Amino acid sequence: MSMEINGLNTSPAGSNKAKSAGQTSKAESSGKPDNTSTPPAANKETVVISAEAKSLSKLSAEVNTEAPIDQAKVDAIKAAINDGSFKPNVESIANKLVGTDDLF
Repeated sequence: MSMEINGLNTSPAGSNKAKSAGQTSKAESSGKPDNTSTPPAANKETVVISAEAKSLSKLSAEVNTEAPIDQAKVDAIKAAINDGSFKPNVESIANKLVGTDDLF
C-alpha cells in the first residue's frame, strides 16, 4: 500500500486514488483535460506519538543533561590499576554484590 505525503508520491497507486474507489473525473469521462477545476483540498492528517515514544524522548533528554564523565579521574584510576597502586574497597564491593541479590 502506498501513501501520498504532500504530493511527493509519484507511484501509480498514489495517482489513481479516484479510479480505485470506482470514481472518474470529468476530464476522464469527456476525454478532455479539465482546466477549470480547482485543486483538491489538502487532507488534514494527524500524527499521534505513542506513550512509549514520549517516554523515550524524555529519557533521552535526561541522559543528555547528565553530568559529563570526569576523564581526568578515569585516567588517574587507569594509571593506578596499571601500576598496581589502586586498592579497591573490597568490603564495599562485597556489600553491594550481596545487596543485588534482593533484585533477583
